[in-house]
Amino acid sequence: MKTPQANSELPPMYPTRALYAGSFDPWSDGHQFVLDNGLEVFSEVHVILAVNPSKSGFINIRNRMILIAAANDPFTNWLEKSPPFTVAKRLKIDTTEGLVVEYAREQQITHLLRGLRSTTDFEAEFNLYFSNRAILNKVQTWALMCPPELLHCSSSYVKAVVGKLGVPFVGTSFLAQAVMTQKSPFLGQIFDLIRTVGNHLPQLTGQNGATSVKTFTGSLQLLFSALINRHSSLGASGGSDLRVETNVEFWKRVAEFHRTSDSTLSKTGTHAAFYLWLWAKLLSEIVDSEYAAGVRSSREPADRWRVLQSLHDHCERLGFASAVLFDRKKIEEIIA
Repeated sequence: MKTPQANSELPPMYPTRALYAGSFDPWSDGHQFVLDNGLEVFSEVHVILAVNPSKSGFINIRNRMILIAAANDPFTNWLEKSPPFTVAKRLKIDTTEGLVVEYAREQQITHLLRGLRSTTDFEAEFNLYFSNRAILNKVQTWALMCPPELLHCSSSYVKAVVGKLGVPFVGTSFLAQAVMTQKSPFLGQIFDLIRTVGNHLPQLTGQNGATSVKTFTGSLQLLFSALINRHSSLGASGGSDLRVETNVEFWKRVAEFHRTSDSTLSKTGTHAAFYLWLWAKLLSEIVDSEYAAGVRSSREPADRWRVLQSLHDHCERLGFASAVLFDRKKIEEIIA
C-alpha cells in the first residue's frame, strides 16, 4: 500500500488523470496493485464504483468507498467522513450510476486504468475498449498485468477465505475483514495501523526485505483471524453500516504521528514507540472486551496481565517475536 503523495512537479509528458472503475466488492490487494502503479504514472486517479441500482452487493457502496480510502490512508478515520473522498489530493473516490465512459467525459478524463489477471480478462477488456471508443473516441485504456503472487486474489477469493483460521493471506485490509465478519471496525483499523507502521521497523523487516514483510503480514493475518474467532466479545458491528468510533484522543495521536512520520522515517525510535502504543491499545481493547463479557471479575494489574499473557502465548505459537511486540512494564504503564 502506497499512500498517494501530493505532487505538483510531475513532468508535462505524464497523462493528467486516469479513471479506475469497478465494483470493488470488496477492495482487494489486486485492486491496490493496479492503483499503486497507476499513481506512479498519472498525476491523479479517480477510483469509481460503478453502481447498479438493481444489485445491493456484499458490502454497501458507502462502506466500499470507506474501505478504499482507508486502504490508501489508514491514518485517517474515514468512518466519520462523508463520501466522495479525496486522499492526498491525487486520489478521488466516487460513484456513478451511468456509463463509466460518460463519467470520464464529464470529468475530462481520457485514460481508463484496468488490471488483467487472465486471457479471459484480456478478451473482455479488448471488447470494452472498442465499445468505449465508440462513445468517446479520445479515451485510451492502460492495462496492467497482474503479478504472479496476486493471480488468485479476486474478490471471490477474499469472500471465500475471510475469517477462516490458518489462512496467512486473505488479500484485503483488516478493516475490510472486520466489516465482512461483522466485527468492530476499530479492531480492523488498529491492525491496519500496526501493519503499516511495522513495515518501517527494522526489528520486523530485517535485511530480507519483501520476504520479511510478507512473513510479518502473514503472522498478523493469522493473529487477526484467531482473535475474531476466539473472542466473540470483541464487538460485533451489528449491521451493514460502519459505526463511527468516538475515540477522539486515539485519532489525535494517530494524526500527530502521521504529520511527523515523513520526516522521521529514519528515526526508528519514533516508529517503535508509536508501534508499541498501538499494540497497547489493541491489547486494552481485548482486555476490556474480556471484562465486559464477564471473563474477568477484577481489574487488578495481575488479572489484566493474565489476559495479555494468554494473548502473548498465542502470538508466539503464530510465529511472533514476543520480545519485539510485548514489553510488560511499558504496556502496563499505557493501559493502567
